[in-house]
Amino acid sequence: MGMARSRSDPSDIRKEPFRIRFLDKLRCNARNGYGGKAINLARLHRLGFRIPAGYAISVGAFTRFFKAASPAETLEAVLNPTNGNLDELLASASELVSIVAKSPVPPSLAEGILSACTELERRIGHAPAGYAVRSSATVEDSETLSFAGQGDTFLCVHDAQHILEAVKKTWLSAYSPRAVTYLHSRGVPLRSLRMAVVVQEMVRAEVSGVMFTANVVTQQKDQLLIDATWGLGEAIVSGRVTPDSFVVNKMPLEIVHRQLGTKHLYSTPFPSNHPTCTVFRDTPLEKRQAFALTDEQLVKVATAGRYIEDGLGQPQDIEWSIKDGHLIILQARPITTLRA
Repeated sequence: MGMARSRSDPSDIRKEPFRIRFLDKLRCNARNGYGGKAINLARLHRLGFRIPAGYAISVGAFTRFFKAASPAETLEAVLNPTNGNLDELLASASELVSIVAKSPVPPSLAEGILSACTELERRIGHAPAGYAVRSSATVEDSETLSFAGQGDTFLCVHDAQHILEAVKKTWLSAYSPRAVTYLHSRGVPLRSLRMAVVVQEMVRAEVSGVMFTANVVTQQKDQLLIDATWGLGEAIVSGRVTPDSFVVNKMPLEIVHRQLGTKHLYSTPFPSNHPTCTVFRDTPLEKRQAFALTDEQLVKVATAGRYIEDGLGQPQDIEWSIKDGHLIILQARPITTLRA
């Protein structure tokens, strides 16, 4: 009896409330309800940084959806496997996803999500580049576990119904082969995973990049590494381009190395009301031969990196964009690859 009680019962763990909170109203201590990405965005907003307007759908929607759409025994096989065999766990997760993928989002959840879409559009007006729909798992962007790239992301989603479909696909990605394998390799049981979702205005960026507030190559914590390219950051994150790279000393701020990247492609929103699409285009030669950041912009990005590290309490992996001269922080997560 004691062993039976120690095992998670899907009917118990799936009781989290379903809530939607706009990021500017989200409490910074609500990680268990909204996941790491959403909470870090809320913290960035509290620190005074520009973030794309948006909202977070709590883990309660994810748990209610799976409970409503899953046969109890199939869900149990994923949440409480009889052994630690990865192949069996992958097979159980695949069966679960194939069943749940055929189910619509329950009306009680769909109505709330669609209502939030309407409210976000009312707040910001028309979003010509659409919206980004991103995972925000409870095990994501923590001090010891990244989970980066395991949950699906959808960019430039253009209307409420397609946002709803993207949210559902993001939930399903919680039990994708890559996510299951990642968590299994780190000894994290799938019953620990809850998937919140962040929906934000898509930034039609002029320049985008990634910044590490510690030098992850040399392990120096007194330097920042900054990569930059034209257009959306997808070009860097996907590995499609070699970006410009910079090394900056933190105190005092000093550019100690710069390397011109090829930047032969740039990513931009698809120029139509396509449901969800970005495209890669050839970068004009004059932009390939120029750094994507001026020295003034580089200092602005580096200064933000120092403040974000101080505000969040440890070195950060930061995605950022520049639009109309404004620096916008897309996300920040702790760096988990530094030696102590």
